[in-house]
Amino acid sequence: MAVKEVENISLGSGDLFVTSSLSTLPGIQTIKRARQLGTTASVTGFLGQLKGDVTVSITRTILPFKAGVPQENLKQVCTEESVDFKGSLAEIDLTSVRYQLGLGSGNLVATAAGGVEAHSETGLVLTGTTSVFLEALGTGIVSLSDVVTLSGATPTPCVRDTDYTINLTEGSIARVSGSVVIVSGGSVDIDYNVTLPKYETLTGGGQNSVTTFALRFVHYFSDGRVAAITMYSAAPTGVLSMPFHEVDWNVRDIEFSGIADTTRAEGDHLYAIYREKTSTEA
Repeated sequence: MAVKEVENISLGSGDLFVTSSLSTLPGIQTIKRARQLGTTASVTGFLGQLKGDVTVSITRTILPFKAGVPQENLKQVCTEESVDFKGSLAEIDLTSVRYQLGLGSGNLVATAAGGVEAHSETGLVLTGTTSVFLEALGTGIVSLSDVVTLSGATPTPCVRDTDYTINLTEGSIARVSGSVVIVSGGSVDIDYNVTLPKYETLTGGGQNSVTTFALRFVHYFSDGRVAAITMYSAAPTGVLSMPFHEVDWNVRDIEFSGIADTTRAEGDHLYAIYREKTSTEA
């Protein structure tokens, strides 16, 4: 069997990049270089790990004009053009969800810092040197923020690392073996601060506008070359289905359709397909 260029026979998916406009999409060579360096995740617009098959569908609806007996095709014109992208994402990230729903940047609110929250707990029983987890949720106790006293009518101050220890990472307290103040089975009260986790919030509902984006999908050949398709302007289908499986990876489907950019030259409104040639091709 004759093959024109065996290097052009390919396998695998690729990477998807989505930004607010075509001018902010990363260049193909920038993406290729990041792939070589293993830094794709830091490239602007990288949407996340794609899982499974990716389908790019380009359709040109052709209307023929036929006449005569027998009827012959005398002329034909294109009456409709479309380009669509379908894939699946394995990462739960609200930026990609925003793109998938066609929501604006104002719908995504991120906190710069989680802040600090004060907590108090009483009557914690410390037996031996067994750790007792504190109730507050957070990313850890703020170092040296703890104040521990022995429970009772007249609270007795306890000394850190002499009477008790604090695990800042897991948020737990334990009695120090040999503590005179805290006997095994004794109760303590503790005041402490925890750092709250950073978070982001995506809001929706009550908007009839759909935000469009620029999209670039890059596929990698085994010899390091790339092929890419760029959709100058793309709108999502607006459907978000996020399955949470008990015994399988949680993957969600994403779909985008091209929107014509009529400010561009005729014949260049929807997309561009790029293929890097092999060293032996003219």
